[in-house]
Amino acid sequence: VSARLPTLSVGDEVEILDRNFKSMGTQKITKVAKRYVKTGCGRQWTPEYGEWIACFHGNKPESYPFPSIRKVTQ
Repeated sequence: VSARLPTLSVGDEVEILDRNFKSMGTQKITKVAKRYVKTGCGRQWTPEYGEWIACFHGNKPESYPFPSIRKVTQ
């Protein structure tokens, strides 16, 4: 299970991590919604744990633990 994310806002920088928690680069948050946050690359992530959302079934996200995101500390 991924670590819980702090609250994210539009413009925050996040690091995208692979299955080994190695950095694959950084992206900026472009949208914050109730059930997901979106990065500049177009991917959607769970707002609680930063897990990648493959698709939605109705309003329920189908998420996976990798790739994942974590907030970049300034």
